[in-house]
Amino acid sequence: MKLVKFSFLLLLSLMFASCNPDDDDNEGGTMTSVTLEGRWAAETLEANNSTRVVGNGMNASSVVSITGISFDYTLEFSGNRWAAEGGYDLNVNTEIDSSAFLSTNSRSNVNNQGGFSTSSNEIIFDGSFYSLEFSGQPAVGLNWMQTTTFSIAGDLLTIVQPEIITSTEANGFTTIDKSSSISTWRRQ
Repeated sequence: MKLVKFSFLLLLSLMFASCNPDDDDNEGGTMTSVTLEGRWAAETLEANNSTRVVGNGMNASSVVSITGISFDYTLEFSGNRWAAEGGYDLNVNTEIDSSAFLSTNSRSNVNNQGGFSTSSNEIIFDGSFYSLEFSGQPAVGLNWMQTTTFSIAGDLLTIVQPEIITSTEANGFTTIDKSSSISTWRRQ
């Protein structure tokens, strides 16, 4: 069970984002915070995390996939600050070795905020656009600086957090973690 919670919390630490330079409305130009300025409504969220732990006779793996649904959630960029508020549901599919678990996590009255800056097609922000919890407990440790990519095609903002691979060795165990996410938002 600790491995499930560990894997899920690692996934929850993702902040969701996206980019496809081919869809850039500002083709050939530089994206700026002014490009993001305004209010955006959440449309999609997909996040994935896989973890493998090997050592001391143990060989375990887990895969967590999150899909956002039932969005009533907005993200607003103003100056060098962002704020996200509202509610949404998350379908969480967790696979540990050969066992699978499906759950829905409903979030309401979410109010997150932080600072951000842009460089070319990157958003560098602190905090988390989404609030996540597991078994009624909020995920902690989500307030560090993160770099994601973004693109805007018409009124659609896509934020991609590229695959992040971490490898940790401690007490005879090696943990390999792979995480990525993509979210889309429609300009209001």
